[in-house]
Amino acid sequence: MFSKSKPTQANVLSHWYTPVPNFSMSTKEFYDKVERELGTQQVPGLKISRPELSEGGLFAAKRQYLRLKRDDVLFDICACPFGVNYFFSCRFAATPPTGLKVLISKIINLILEKLNLRLVDTYHKEDTRLMYMTVVEGVVKKLVEQETAAKGIKLLDEYEHAPILGDLYKSKRKILDQNQVEVIEA
Repeated sequence: MFSKSKPTQANVLSHWYTPVPNFSMSTKEFYDKVERELGTQQVPGLKISRPELSEGGLFAAKRQYLRLKRDDVLFDICACPFGVNYFFSCRFAATPPTGLKVLISKIINLILEKLNLRLVDTYHKEDTRLMYMTVVEGVVKKLVEQETAAKGIKLLDEYEHAPILGDLYKSKRKILDQNQVEVIEA
């Protein structure tokens, strides 16, 4: 795609999507449900928007995404028809600093370099970023499963399609008892 300004591309850290054959639902309704469910989670610092992103080239239509931003990371969620089919997509990305943040960051890094120091993320920052990722992905995946199940569709894990790998990647859960560990195949 062409643009006069330099794009600020987010660094995608994780991405998943789920195709759903012969399925249809309102994109707005799905986004509303995600927002309501996240409201119950009381995620600190969460900013929600619905940007319209280009579907492709210069004259392409735009597609509305649900954007969930917290600090320097964001989720871009898409619920979209594709012919008679549908798909759900979720990208977790780090956003690059822009404008004044870039200048301040460069000055700080220059000073730290002269002092032979460097900035590192704290354990708390890393832990809260992981918690944010876990909460949002969990909410989106739960709602995708609920919406498809309501119409009688069972989603498959990505490895269930491969007959040889299916058993190898079968999910297992451990139930801890006081004196033993039991593994139950799901």
